Amino acid sequence: TVEKSLAGIFKRSANGAYAPAAKLGQGAIITSDGWIVSTFVPASDAAGSWQEYVVSASGRLYDIDRIVVDAPSQLAFIHLKKANSLPVREFALRGELGAFQAVSGLEWQGNFETGFLGRMAEGIRSSDTSLPELAVSGLSGRSLILFDQSGRVIGLSRGRSVIAMDTVKALTDKLLTDGKIERARLGIRYLSLSVTTGSKQDGALLVDADKAPAVAAASPAEKAGLKAGDIITSVADVSVGNGTDIAALIAEYRPGDK
Repeated sequence: TVEKSLAGIFKRSANGAYAPAAKLGQGAIITSDGWIVSTFVPASDAAGSWQEYVVSASGRLYDIDRIVVDAPSQLAFIHLKKANSLPVREFALRGELGAFQAVSGLEWQGNFETGFLGRMAEGIRSSDTSLPELAVSGLSGRSLILFDQSGRVIGLSRGRSVIAMDTVKALTDKLLTDGKIERARLGIRYLSLSVTTGSKQDGALLVDADKAPAVAAASPAEKAGLKAGDIITSVADVSVGNGTDIAALIAEYRPGDK
């Protein structure tokens, strides 16, 4: 069941275990050997802070031996010491989901909620800090792990916002391949034509935002000659639009990639 792919994060009690009522957050298990992702970010990712926490997953208690925090998304990737054979659910990316689709939101051994996917109304976005999100109606605003009716993980809620799994997948791939998370920077602000304007045209229109220019000074985008009013239709032959967001595509790259 999907509940088995969740983990509860607790402050360690005096006896080395935890108090069930003192849950700090929960995470989704993303690898069978102990990586979970959570919207709960520990106060510090220094090695000494790991001793303060304990994680309950798949019927066992685990110590933490590593925490990696991605600053732009404020997602914590937490590794459970000596974990193996943990249950992992498949990710569903934003482009694979349809409007008005029923979804379930779960807390670790807690609340169960239901909602429906809607059409995301997005404003001006940043290629470097914006997160692909989902519009989900009917949720309370609690921190939840969201699943579709097939049991695939579709997002992590934080308040009223729901982070789609596109960014989680890109960051997980980097972590498992490189042992760390480093983000590339493009330096643009844009509107998604198909999402924001309802246009049949896919692509991202570069626009100025308040005091922030469409193209940041000295950024890779400026060096490539991009300017306000340009429309980006693809990134490395991957079309932009129909659920594929530039910010999610850029999250897949590393500094220095071309």
